Amino acid sequence: MKGELFAVEIRTARFESMLDWYRDVLRLQVGVRQMEEGYALLCSEGFRIALLARDDAIAGQATVSLAIEVDDFDVWREYLNGKSIALVAQENPEGFRELKLNDPDGNRVKLFAWR
Repeated sequence: MKGELFAVEIRTARFESMLDWYRDVLRLQVGVRQMEEGYALLCSEGFRIALLARDDAIAGQATVSLAIEVDDFDVWREYLNGKSIALVAQENPEGFRELKLNDPDGNRVKLFAWR
């Protein structure tokens, strides 16, 4: 028996601002959007994130931490700095660099690249 992770689902009370952020900041493509269901599937090469609009989700309650490997650390850092996104850049002694930022709900997003 074999399984494969299809998507990470994030429940949010701020559906539109979260959708805008993942699309405009992380540059994910909207693969599927069902407005009446409050659902969006955001796609990138190698992973998918689903946003679920839920009134019972507590706004600003960070419940997810995402680690996304990127191909060019410096390009991403320059891009995010150009958009005035608050972030922390860090060199890790284990051989990778990472950018730490937060989505509108406060979920931690780490973009990293191996050295």
